[in-house]
Amino acid sequence: MEKRNIPYIISYIFELLFVFLFALFYRQPLFSVLLLMFLTIPFISLYLTYIETKHLSVSVECKNSAGVMGEDVVFLIRPEHKGHIPLLNCRMDFFCDNLYYKNEKKNEITFPAEKLKDREISLPYTVSYAGMIVFKAQNIYIPDYLHLFTFKKEIDICIEIPVLPNETPVKKSVIKRPEYAGDEDEISNMDGEKSRDVKEIREYRPGDKLRDIHWKLTAKTDEYMVKEYESVKELFITLLPELVKDDLQDTLSSFYSIGKMLVRENEPFYVCVETGPGYFEKVLVTDDSSLMISLYKLYEAPVHEDGSAYDEYAERSGNPGAYYRTKGKLV
Repeated sequence: MEKRNIPYIISYIFELLFVFLFALFYRQPLFSVLLLMFLTIPFISLYLTYIETKHLSVSVECKNSAGVMGEDVVFLIRPEHKGHIPLLNCRMDFFCDNLYYKNEKKNEITFPAEKLKDREISLPYTVSYAGMIVFKAQNIYIPDYLHLFTFKKEIDICIEIPVLPNETPVKKSVIKRPEYAGDEDEISNMDGEKSRDVKEIREYRPGDKLRDIHWKLTAKTDEYMVKEYESVKELFITLLPELVKDDLQDTLSSFYSIGKMLVRENEPFYVCVETGPGYFEKVLVTDDSSLMISLYKLYEAPVHEDGSAYDEYAERSGNPGAYYRTKGKLV
């Protein structure tokens, strides 16, 4: 029973008392029948509602695959009732929040549920910020036909809809592929691992790259000698977005704009995401799909009061210059 049932209960008690007094003083068969009906109807109402509640289900889906800042994300609520008697005042409590800006405000929507009648309720939600919008619903409340008692039916609905940041123009010169660095025989990548292993030294052939020439040996032999490598690992650009509360939206916009530019240029890159204090995960981005995956991981990452993730990762990796720090509008 809920607090909103109390007025109906009090009202019904007064009506029952009124019929009882008439039956007591006037002693008419009609009033006795009415009194009997008033005593039995609540039990019938409770029993029928209990049975019909078992046949009620609710599904929710989002009309949008992704949201756009400043526009509505539309959720479609579809009640399905396979019972025989309609349930007219079903209430579903739900939460709809941006993971970055949680307010835990409970909302509710009331709808009827009738057998074999398709009903679709549109629920618009205006999004103002980039982030992951989460729609959660766990309970449906169904009052009996007299509103004397409310049944609770548990459901498990959770829908996540990403809201994309604004894309702004980015100059290609802002981001540059890392240069090879290292000694004559090995080249280290941005994580300090050997990226190329020398297989053999051979004479120069047309088409060999200038950077592969072994200059020391060339000087001794007076012939161009070239290093042939066992394997090659590409050195990719790595973006590390710094999620700071005050400029969070600008950071997301800068990261997304750079990511879209690199994808259009067919330039693979890594995204370094802080998953917890001192823990980082790298995501390889090669197309729009993997860019969205990296964005989803950012939406679940912790937000800080000040920037610390980049400095912490630079200290751990020992190679701070290898990563592009994205913070606000700065890269």
